[in-house]
Amino acid sequence: VLKHDYDIIPSYSEGVIDVFVADSTYAKLFKIREGTPLLSVHRTVYEGQGRAIQVNYEIYRGDCHSFAFTVGKGEEKAR
Repeated sequence: VLKHDYDIIPSYSEGVIDVFVADSTYAKLFKIREGTPLLSVHRTVYEGQGRAIQVNYEIYRGDCHSFAFTVGKGEEKAR
């Protein structure tokens, strides 16, 4: 949609994944015990000129998620 409708091409992203423990609010929200590990993911996607085009802030349970990702787009995928 970005490329087709707006001629915007994502170029790269920057992000941070942190681990923290659930307080009472997150424990209730995720139906887990206080002190359970959670992951916070903050990511910003940029187009080629450095303009931010997407910002994400997400929180995941630490006991049931894994992440696989590619940052940037090259001629070949690195494995």
